[in-house]
Amino acid sequence: MDVQQKLDVRKAFKLRIHESNGNAFEDLFCDVMRASNKDFKKVKPQGRIGDRKNDGFIQFEGKYYQVYAPQSPTGNPTSATLKLEGDLDGLIGNKKGHPQIRLIKKVN
Repeated sequence: MDVQQKLDVRKAFKLRIHESNGNAFEDLFCDVMRASNKDFKKVKPQGRIGDRKNDGFIQFEGKYYQVYAPQSPTGNPTSATLKLEGDLDGLIGNKKGHPQIRLIKKVN
């Protein structure tokens, strides 16, 4: 791949990121994770219990991912932050009692 092709691919990827909202962004995240780590597994919602705040994981590494992308990125940042924190707390709560799992909560 020459320099121009690399630039074109990079631009196309950036555009896809910026145009992806909601489930489309979650799907993009999972596609990237699967391409970068063959052990990544996407979690499909299971009826009423949903995905238990776990959108994907790498079991061998004890890593669990929770992705949040609002349908409209121009919404209220405070409510988005609260939603993300609540989902992360839910993920951590669902994984308690698993000694092999390391959970790290980082909020800036």
